[in-house]
Amino acid sequence: MVPETPDIHFDDDRFWSLNDDGTLVIGVGASGLEELGRLQSVKFPRVNQECGEGDILCTLLGDDGELQLVAPTSGVIDAINNAVMQDIEIVNDDPYSEGWLVRLTESS
Repeated sequence: MVPETPDIHFDDDRFWSLNDDGTLVIGVGASGLEELGRLQSVKFPRVNQECGEGDILCTLLGDDGELQLVAPTSGVIDAINNAVMQDIEIVNDDPYSEGWLVRLTESS
């Protein structure tokens, strides 16, 4: 279910971001998961990696294809969701909360 908050922003309805005190929390949305089929794996960036707007942050592989999550802005990767690395089903079951993928601090 899509969260009911005005703070969440969608990119092509496939990915979402939420500003959490200057850090963007980014994940895949229901439309992205529908396009992928069942999510099978995520290739994550490195923590502390710098990225530019439009750079590929993650590659998501599913039963029905592949999606690339691109950076909505320039910044530094603060965190990746280690829980997702251990159990990909978290994203399939709860993509808007526990299934977030990356935390990105915007460049000033």
